[in-house]
Amino acid sequence: IIDNMLEPEDRDIFYMMEDMGLLLTEREETTLYDGREWRIHYWLMRKDVVFREAEKGVEVIRRKDTEEDPSQIYEEIPDEVWFSRGEVGE
Repeated sequence: IIDNMLEPEDRDIFYMMEDMGLLLTEREETTLYDGREWRIHYWLMRKDVVFREAEKGVEVIRRKDTEEDPSQIYEEIPDEVWFSRGEVGE
C-alpha cells in the first residue's frame, strides 16, 4: 500500500498496526526526469503474523464456546422479568 494514498486517520491506524507487528514499512528512492530524488513509502502486510493472530482469535472463540453452557443465559435474567411475563397461552 502506498503511504501517500492514505488519509491521516487511516495512516494512524497503520502506525498502530505496525506497533502490533502486523505491518512493515519500506521505502524506495527514484530519480525524476528533472534530476530530483523522489521517495515512495510503502506499507507491507506481514501475512504470517496476521494469520497467526487470527488463528489465536479463532481458538479463543472455540474455547469460549466449549466452556460456556448456553443455559447460563437464563440465570442472568432477573427474577422480576420471569414473573412479569404471564403464563404461556394467557
